[in-house]
Parts: sequence; C-alpha cells; structure tokens
Amino acid sequence: MKIKILFVVMFLLIITSCYEDKGNYDYREMNDIEISVETESSSYALGDKVTSKPKLVFTLGKESSDLSYEWTFDGHVIADTRDLEWVADTIASTKELRLAVMDNNTGVTYFGSTYISVSSAYASNGWVVLSEKEGISTLAFLREQTEEGILKPVVKQHLRRRAKHRADVVDSPVGVAIVKVVVPSPLKPRPA
Repeated sequence: MKIKILFVVMFLLIITSCYEDKGNYDYREMNDIEISVETESSSYALGDKVTSKPKLVFTLGKESSDLSYEWTFDGHVIADTRDLEWVADTIASTKELRLAVMDNNTGVTYFGSTYISVSSAYASNGWVVLSEKEGISTLAFLREQTEEGILKPVVKQHLRRRAKHRADVVDSPVGVAIVKVVVPSPLKPRPA
C-alpha cells in the first residue's frame, strides 16, 4: 500500500514539473522617485501662504513625463500641482503635509512629507493698534507675515463711539493705543 502511494506521489510530481510556466518575466528597470519636501517654516498662522518646491530625484536620471501630483494636509487634499502654494485654512498642530507623486505609466505612487503646525492668526507675536484716520477709529492686529517678513494687518475693525441718543453721535476717535502682544511659544524652552 505504501508503495502505491509513493508511486502516485512521484507521478504527480513528474506531471507538475513538466507544466509550462506562462508567467511574464519581461523585467524592466523602474524609474523610482525619491521625494524631499521642505517648507519655509514649520509653524504657520491661519491665512499664511504655505509654499513648497519639492525636490524629486529619479533613479534613472531623467524625469518621467507622465506624473500626477496630490498634496494633502491633515488627510484633506489641498492641491494637485507639483509646487505647492496654499493659503492655510485648517488649524492643526504638528500634522503631516504630504506629497504623493504617481507615475501614470507604471501606476506606482511615491510619497514625501514634512510636518507643519497651523495656529490661529492671533496665537503669534504681534501688535494691537488703535488709530484714527479721517474721523474713523480703527482697531487692527498686526503680525509678521512669514513670506515677506513685514508687519501686515490680520484684522481691522472700524470703531465709533456709541451714543445713547442719535443726536449725540460723535465721529471722534475712541482713543489711541499701541500694545505689543507677545505669545510664549510652547515649543521653545524658557531660559533658566
């Protein structure tokens, strides 16, 4: 009985060894992409322009012509171009800014990423300015914009003195004040 089982097993092995392999073994070299994503800063305020010009390095030395791009921040698609120019519209702390590059010829997707934080426009250092021009009082919050490095108004509010009676309305300024706003950063250690 054992001999019959042995012959059956040997017969099956011989049959399967003669089976012709119809696999595709036409290999071609892949033009893999290494992606480096860098931004001007790792911390932005709501409304700041976030820009990035990623560096793409191709293993075959030449860039593929049929590529698709997709930028995501905190899981949401924000752009579909190679270079990123995005006005930060989502408050998030240390979230991934990711670029996905798909080679449409092969269907392979490559990823590169960095981490950035987007905070409220008022959560950074700035100046609160109460001023008057042509009889209209204006309250403005100014802070340094990341791309130009100059002070720009984040918000302006026109103010007028409120009167109890319509006849008492006066178009004079409420007052003039300049206040420096300093917000301590939780990421920077305080000096001892």
